Amino acid sequence: MIKNIFVYSFFSFFLLNVCYGQTTNERKIKLAQSYEQVGQYDDAIRIYNEVYKEDKGYIAAFEGLVRSYKAKNMNTELLDLLEDRIKFDKTGLNYILLGEARWKAGKSKEADEAWKLAVEKEPTNPYVYKDMAEIQTQLQLFGKAINTYKLGRDNLTSRNGQTLFV
Repeated sequence: MIKNIFVYSFFSFFLLNVCYGQTTNERKIKLAQSYEQVGQYDDAIRIYNEVYKEDKGYIAAFEGLVRSYKAKNMNTELLDLLEDRIKFDKTGLNYILLGEARWKAGKSKEADEAWKLAVEKEPTNPYVYKDMAEIQTQLQLFGKAINTYKLGRDNLTSRNGQTLFV
């Protein structure tokens, strides 16, 4: 009887540890985030890259790489990352980021194409217009940002008579 209780308690403790324990990648991401918070971007990039190469679907690793590359002004690496990512993850946000990276690389025509594709992919998502206009404002493309808000106002339905991006 005591032996059975011991076996059951050991087994349930083991299951709880497995279920609630962090995976190796989660621990690596937390370590990379701590490096990022203290400004050690090279170490953060190394760890994020390691996790991203293992699992390209791990969104926390991708987002960490984007943040770290931006913080270090590693525009070439960021552009390569985004062009690789867009092959299998064609979301509006990825096209917006790709447009930003292309603009910083001096490819303004390609940037405009990426931003146009972002709107085509998710024309009813208000965050696409908001995020794109914010990035365009950061790049000091105020005319493009205004046009993005106007396009969002035209493409999105109003709720209760209130229009977005007034």
